[in-house]
Amino acid sequence: GAQCVLHMRNAGLPSATTGPCRVSSLGLDVLSTSSASVLVSLRTTNGSRQCGLLLSEPRPFELLMHRKTQGRWQALVSGLLPRELPGVRCRDEHGCIFRACLRDDGSGGADQQCTQPSALVRTPAPLLPSPEPHLAARLELLVSPPLSPPIGAVARAWARELTAGLAFRDFLLQEVEVSSTGALVLVDLVPRRVPQHFSPLLTSTAPLEGALIAIARRVHSASGLGAMGHLVDSKAGAWRQAATPTALSTQLATYLSLPAARLDATPAGADG
Repeated sequence: GAQCVLHMRNAGLPSATTGPCRVSSLGLDVLSTSSASVLVSLRTTNGSRQCGLLLSEPRPFELLMHRKTQGRWQALVSGLLPRELPGVRCRDEHGCIFRACLRDDGSGGADQQCTQPSALVRTPAPLLPSPEPHLAARLELLVSPPLSPPIGAVARAWARELTAGLAFRDFLLQEVEVSSTGALVLVDLVPRRVPQHFSPLLTSTAPLEGALIAIARRVHSASGLGAMGHLVDSKAGAWRQAATPTALSTQLATYLSLPAARLDATPAGADG
């Protein structure tokens, strides 16, 4: 899984007691924060009082997700808990369940090294339909610090400032949704002008891929990508949403490995 770490403090956890810690006695709380994200945290139970040391000195957990329609556990990311996880959409009637396993277990995710499964989680439908994937892309951006109220107005202004900073000629960023924590912003990368006669089979994806490469380079540059004091998390925070709702999002860092010629093929230019 992708290496993503959000450093958050575990509060209100018990101190260490004698006896072995059974990870399988830990619970997992998963709350939907947007149409494409969940907030995941460990929960102590009566049988996990010995896990105080593990929780007060957190170790990386691998997060797994299970859909009834897929019939298997799917590895997501590894990192510290609690964390807000982008790229997860559980909109169908079956929803999703999650569990967390110690990453350095070495036993292939055996149950004794994994938490109890979470309750069923469903994410809401997006506020706007997904854009045409040959022309545009929906991005999921984890920002630090989180946006503050009024979140909608701040997100719109933030997207405008990002567009200006990227200096794209043929693309712009439009705010779509902000998670309940203010830490995840969904934006659409869209062309300023939509072709009059659009055909997916005849439309080159090179301009869009060139813009995505430019964004990925900025996110992972020394100065980073941000505006108004809110910076995109270069380790965890830049994803392209998949066109299929049940597919996982792709980290923008993968676009850094595409041929550099893609940048030359796009009419969209970026400064920096």
